[in-house]
Amino acid sequence: MNANDPYLAIFNDYQPKLVLGKDTLAHLANLYKQANLLICGEVHGAKENADVFYRLVRHLSARHIGIECSPSLRPFIDSAIMGIIDFSLVDPYIFELSPLSIEMTKTIATLVRERLMDSFICLDSYYDDEDLQDI
Repeated sequence: MNANDPYLAIFNDYQPKLVLGKDTLAHLANLYKQANLLICGEVHGAKENADVFYRLVRHLSARHIGIECSPSLRPFIDSAIMGIIDFSLVDPYIFELSPLSIEMTKTIATLVRERLMDSFICLDSYYDDEDLQDI
């Protein structure tokens, strides 16, 4: 068994869902229109967070998003956007350390492939081991 198999299974099995009630969604949409800003942080762990993010981006038509995650995940996310799930581009253990879950990674890729999100930027104060060597 490949060490990446459990991560690949999570990635392949997860499908973003449209969640949130109409009242909650309407309230969040009103706040978004006032601020014109969508910030998503601490999205790790629960796939429900990825579902909420998926619903918000679709409903709010938020095209450019800042996501709390390690920049070292960017190559993996970019490959996932192209439909290539290549865990060799990242140490899979980072999903245990980073605020970004595998489900959120797939959600980002899905939104870009569905042309519902144009761009995203990785924002985080998390450091990989390689980064810590430079500090």
